[in-house]
Amino acid sequence: MSYRILAFDGGPHIATGLRVLIQIETAKPGFLERTDHFVGGSSGGITALYIARRLTDGDAALDILRDAIPMTEKLYDCFAPVDGDALADSFANLLVGASAMIGNRDLRQMLVEELGGGHLSDLSRRVSIVSTAKAEPYLPALWSNFGPQHLQRHDVTLVEAGMHTSAFPFWVPVRGGQLDGCMWTNAGGTAGLSAAIAAAPDAKGRSVLLETAVMLQIGGNDGLSDLSNRYLPGQPSPPEPDRALVELGFPPTPPTIDDNTSEADLNGAEQYALHVYGEVFASTMDRVASFGPDDDSGRVSRAAERVAGVVKKVEGRVKTLLKPMERKANQEALERKRKTDGAEPHNESWGWSEWLGYSGNPAFILQQWLTSLGRGSELSSRNFLGDRVLRVGPVTFLGTNVALLCVAFGHCDAIYWFADLSAQLWANPTTSKRFSFTPGWDETQTWAAANWMNEG
Repeated sequence: MSYRILAFDGGPHIATGLRVLIQIETAKPGFLERTDHFVGGSSGGITALYIARRLTDGDAALDILRDAIPMTEKLYDCFAPVDGDALADSFANLLVGASAMIGNRDLRQMLVEELGGGHLSDLSRRVSIVSTAKAEPYLPALWSNFGPQHLQRHDVTLVEAGMHTSAFPFWVPVRGGQLDGCMWTNAGGTAGLSAAIAAAPDAKGRSVLLETAVMLQIGGNDGLSDLSNRYLPGQPSPPEPDRALVELGFPPTPPTIDDNTSEADLNGAEQYALHVYGEVFASTMDRVASFGPDDDSGRVSRAAERVAGVVKKVEGRVKTLLKPMERKANQEALERKRKTDGAEPHNESWGWSEWLGYSGNPAFILQQWLTSLGRGSELSSRNFLGDRVLRVGPVTFLGTNVALLCVAFGHCDAIYWFADLSAQLWANPTTSKRFSFTPGWDETQTWAAANWMNEG
């Protein structure tokens, strides 16, 4: 009998993942109901808790998934600094290290409203939520309602589990000595699998064996479609958005997705992405420039003086380094040359301007980090389960790194806009193939029929 694990990555692309699950559940009714074990960290952990709680209440799968979308939007709002003086105060905290950027009172209230007052032990499905300790011995924590004694956390409330797994450093306060799940793994599927194998038989009397486990990972993977990572550090500067389109306002009218949709039809979406990239890139400097002596908060003024002193000293250098970098060396040509003449691989001496300050892909290191964690989890699980693991993470024009910056700078609407677009492009069999989504719609449906929807 199959043991089905549904694992959610943390990060902003959970918005796309939920829309993907709606498409899967619509095509394969009963998909969500068959899940035995939910795993997640950070926003993925909160999503896992929400779905497991609603299934325990007996709610319908599609209703749960559709309701989870506004739930995650409330979650993003809790992580977005508010406007006005509080916004300046938040970024002053971040820049001078005075405290976490924002508090967690709104987050806790939101979790109380969405998760209720229950405990992990109240859930009818197995759940594993990841976090990690902030100090020695730096032990990771797996908040589970089953398993070996050292893993069982039956008495923890759903709200506290959600608070622990979403305590992202710098951003929100540490909660109970626990940090965001991404500090251990942003993709907890393998951790959940190991816990299930180590556990006693479940409520159905099943002992989980490698031979019976099946896993679907819901992630946010850049580079797995032709529409993601259009501009990478080390390449020439990306084009400026079409000014005529900008003057019409963004976001543009969503394109109609059908079998004839082409890249030309998606030009407006790419222009919108370039516009958003530019906005979040500029917002960093705008926030620093917004600090001044005229605010009402003495603490912000003092922070502003400290920041202004540093900025003044390096202003010329900052402006120079933040200009989009154009490299003369052509990566593909060098690689071809290496293959033909046996030369050693060339070095790419990237500094912070490439990892952080390339305007076509700002804070690229965040994308590298989160995507690699997810792909690493898939590889580890696949080593055990083979083809019984599938990782679905359709990303198009809005990269994971920029989606995170959108939360920080209040552009969350862009995340939802591209989540809708990406899920539609992925779920249309023709466009899924045309833009090389990996795995695509057909592959996912075949996998689900063979591994998840079977009666085994």
